[in-house]
Amino acid sequence: MKSWGVLLILLLHGMYQPVAWSQVAVQEDASGLPLNFFKDQDPLMIQLKYSIKEVKSQTNDSTYLASKLWYKDNTETWDSVRIKLRARGNYRRANCYFAPLKLKLKKADARGTIFEGNTKFKLVLPCLMEKNNDDFVLKEYLAYKLYEIIASYHFKTRLTRIDLIEERRKRTNTHQI
Repeated sequence: MKSWGVLLILLLHGMYQPVAWSQVAVQEDASGLPLNFFKDQDPLMIQLKYSIKEVKSQTNDSTYLASKLWYKDNTETWDSVRIKLRARGNYRRANCYFAPLKLKLKKADARGTIFEGNTKFKLVLPCLMEKNNDDFVLKEYLAYKLYEIIASYHFKTRLTRIDLIEERRKRTNTHQI
C-alpha cells in the first residue's frame, strides 16, 4: 500500500511539471532564403556516381566509400560536394538492385552549401529497376509526411530526383530515379 501511495505522488507530481521545448530559429542567408535543408518542399535534383557492386560488397558498417554528389542549388546551377557513402540494411543489400544509402559529409565540405548544418543523410532508393517502382518510395515519403503532421517526434524528409551514374568496369550506366 505504501508503494502505491509513493507511485501516485510521483505520477501526480510528474503531470504538473511544466514542459517546454524551444525551437531553433531558421537561419537565413543574405537573400533571405532559409538555410534549413528540410524546409524546402521542392524535390532536390542530385547526381550521384558510384559502383553499386562495390557498395554492396562492403558489409562493414564503418567502411565508407569516397564519392562526389552533384546538386542543383537555389540558383538552379550545379554544384558538387565530396561525400562518403555506404549501403544500409542487410535484407535490401542482398535482395535489391539498389541498396539504401547512408551519406556523410564533413562539416567543412558542407559549409556554404545547401547541406550546411546537416552532415548525415539516409537516402532511400527503389528496390529494383522496374517501371513505376518509384511509387513505393513516394508512398513511403507520404507516410513520413503524414506522420510529421500528427507526431511531435518524426524524421525529417525531403524528396529528391536522382541521376544515378553506375560505374561498371570501363563503362557507366545512368539510372533516373
